[in-house]
Amino acid sequence: MNWTIGIITDGTCGNRLREIVDSWKRIMPTCQIVICGPAANGSDFMDCDYIPFNEEQGADAICVKKNKITRASSADVMVFSHDYVGPCSDFFEGFERFGYDWDVCMTRIANVDGTRFRDWSLSPEVELPAHRSRERLLPYSYMPDQTKMYVSGAFWVAKRQTMMDYPLNEDLKWGEGEDVEWSERIMPHVKYVMNGHSTMKLLKPKRRSFNPIGVDLLGVIA
Repeated sequence: MNWTIGIITDGTCGNRLREIVDSWKRIMPTCQIVICGPAANGSDFMDCDYIPFNEEQGADAICVKKNKITRASSADVMVFSHDYVGPCSDFFEGFERFGYDWDVCMTRIANVDGTRFRDWSLSPEVELPAHRSRERLLPYSYMPDQTKMYVSGAFWVAKRQTMMDYPLNEDLKWGEGEDVEWSERIMPHVKYVMNGHSTMKLLKPKRRSFNPIGVDLLGVIA
């Protein structure tokens, strides 16, 4: 299976983007890497396909960037990620073990402290008891009604054709729930799965916005 690794950046992450690119090249030297970000950074990534983006015209236009990456891809399978998420060494081996019978796929995502980041998760729109509303992370083996699921905009994997059929909504910017809207739109139409054999990791700490769900709530959201 051929892969495109898509990364969006605003150009402020310093050496972290180089670290991410080198990590991908180390575990799969043949993958296509497409970066969308400020034109001034393009000369630092001559070994990638670099799409210049004028940040002054839309610094939060992350959906525009991701759709540009889809159109630039030459592969069947695509990674979409921000410039603070990188692969672990098990990433591609995990997919060979897991297989490719899906449209959109999630992997494990580890925060800097080892806790789970927003990987296999309920949508923020699913109503839970108010005092437990942050319990969104599901057991990796559990699948409720798929229309209740949520794909974090920080990272996901998808078939290129799926992304062509269901592009991100360019009317929404970062912080406007663009990933929630996309998740709600695609879930009735795609096969969304969890690959527990592959892992991504954050390269900078992020606030733990979601917690693992209590077993007693699983029956409520089934």
